[in-house]
Amino acid sequence: PLLLLAGMTLVEISRNSRAQVEQGQTDTTRALALAVDGEVRSWRTALEALAASRSLEPGRMAEFSEEARQVAAQHEGWIVINDAKGQQQLNTLLPLGAPLPKTGAREMVEAVFREGKPVTDMVFGAVAQRYIISNSVPVFRGGKVVFCLSLNFGPERLTQLLQRQQ
Repeated sequence: PLLLLAGMTLVEISRNSRAQVEQGQTDTTRALALAVDGEVRSWRTALEALAASRSLEPGRMAEFSEEARQVAAQHEGWIVINDAKGQQQLNTLLPLGAPLPKTGAREMVEAVFREGKPVTDMVFGAVAQRYIISNSVPVFRGGKVVFCLSLNFGPERLTQLLQRQQ
C-alpha cells in the first residue's frame, strides 16, 4: 500500500509539474506577443503622424525627407514612400534626389492602396537588398490613398526586441 501511494503521488507531482511548465510557456509566449504588438503599434502611430504631416505636400519633399529621417532614426529603421505604381518617391537609406527603384514589395503596396489600411509584412527591400520587416500605412488626401508610407527594419530589430524580454 505504501508503494502504491508513493507511485500515485509521483504521478500527481509529475502532472502538476508538467502543467506548470506548460503554463509558464504560455505566459512567456503571451508576453512576447504583447511586446511585439506594442512595438508594431508604436511604429504605426509614428507613421500615421508622419502621414498627416503638412510637409508631405507637393513641392515640399526636402522638408518631409528631414522629418522622415528623424522618425526613422528614433525607431532605428528607414522610411520609404511609394506611389500607386510601386515607384519609390523617397527612401531615407539614400540621399534625397538619388535615383530610386520600384518597390520590391509590390503586393504589400497594392494592398495598402486597395484596402486603405495598415499592413505589416516581411518583404524583400529593393534598396536594402535583403528581407526586411515593413510596416506600411496609407497616406490619404481628399479621401483617396495617394501614397504608401513605410517604416522598415532588418529582422534583427525583432530579435533585439525579443531578447530584451528575456
